[in-house]
Amino acid sequence: MTAAVAATARPGSRAVRRSPFVRTIQHQLGMQLVLGAWFWGVILTGVILATVLVASFGTVETSIVQFARQGTLWFPFSMMVLTVTSTLTPHVAAGMTRRSFAAASAVVALILGAAYAAVLVGLLQVERVVYNAAGWPQTLTDSGLDITSSTSDIGPLLSSLTMTAAAATASGLLVGIVYYRAGGWWGTLALPLTVAPIFAAGLLVSYAIGPISLPVVGEGGVWDIGSAGGLALRAAACAVVIAITLAVFGRLTRGAALGKPNL
Repeated sequence: MTAAVAATARPGSRAVRRSPFVRTIQHQLGMQLVLGAWFWGVILTGVILATVLVASFGTVETSIVQFARQGTLWFPFSMMVLTVTSTLTPHVAAGMTRRSFAAASAVVALILGAAYAAVLVGLLQVERVVYNAAGWPQTLTDSGLDITSSTSDIGPLLSSLTMTAAAATASGLLVGIVYYRAGGWWGTLALPLTVAPIFAAGLLVSYAIGPISLPVVGEGGVWDIGSAGGLALRAAACAVVIAITLAVFGRLTRGAALGKPNL
């Protein structure tokens, strides 16, 4: 016992103290890991059930997993809104700064966007293998996946989904801080501006977006989404949109008055 205590209290040894920035990232990622596990569990269950039902009573002609794309945008978006409105006050009350909260939340938003996109692309690959084995066509009909006609084009698919998902999580932070500072009425009225990064990213990395199917500029030129250079330019433009969104979120967070969110 004495030897054990002496060993733990060895002269010169120092306890590892993590910065508020690192601790906040760990806390938020831990929370999002649990929520993400539930989300993907529900998605996977639904995909399996839908595939079995369609195969039993009809003909499987399109990808079922593709319909999870909207969920990979709006679920993490809503989680980022809740993160800001429910944890900013306890974070500052615990003695940490708004700056550390803003920086950590931005990092978590980017990680979350990339993770949701990677899982979706992974599920599409698994589905492709299953469909090939069963002799079913894996047709993609979702306009947000029109960057490619086949899920075997992993690079463009992953780039497109990562950018749109990261724009969604960054936008969620912005929506959350506007609601936190300005309240329900102004937060709702500001939605056309605060969710605009999602639609901007969607327009930049797909041929069309939404039911209105807006054409995008640059076809045949340096911005042609079908070329590697064009896709890289569009991804860079998306990164700028996301960076601006996170910068505005950070500025609004650092100037936020501490208190109960005005929802």
